[in-house]
Amino acid sequence: MSEDHIPGDKELIVKLAFELKKQGRFEEAIQEFQKILNFYEQDGQINLMISMLLNRELKKYKEALPYAEKAVELLPKLEKASLNLCHCYADLGMQDEAEDEISRYVQNGGVIQQYQILFDQNGM
Repeated sequence: MSEDHIPGDKELIVKLAFELKKQGRFEEAIQEFQKILNFYEQDGQINLMISMLLNRELKKYKEALPYAEKAVELLPKLEKASLNLCHCYADLGMQDEAEDEISRYVQNGGVIQQYQILFDQNGM
């Protein structure tokens, strides 16, 4: 869809979502980010933000996973997206999948410095 079909201004919605996040109103922030995905489902950054809120703030690991996977699909070289997906896998006890994601990321030229921290934190 074209940008003129989104209700309101995308930038304003993002600002509102981040303000809600700062206030600890995570569910409401997710709702605002979701409004954007209704029009821009291929927005990797928005998928990443929803996943991070669900996983890290609300501990809704299963709900976070599809957003994390979509973010990596759309942003395969973004370290934050890859690390977030690894966190989702680790939080769900999916160590093999976490290791596979690390391999995929490295094969695409990613640097693995932050992954050692993830492994240390999760006893991997």
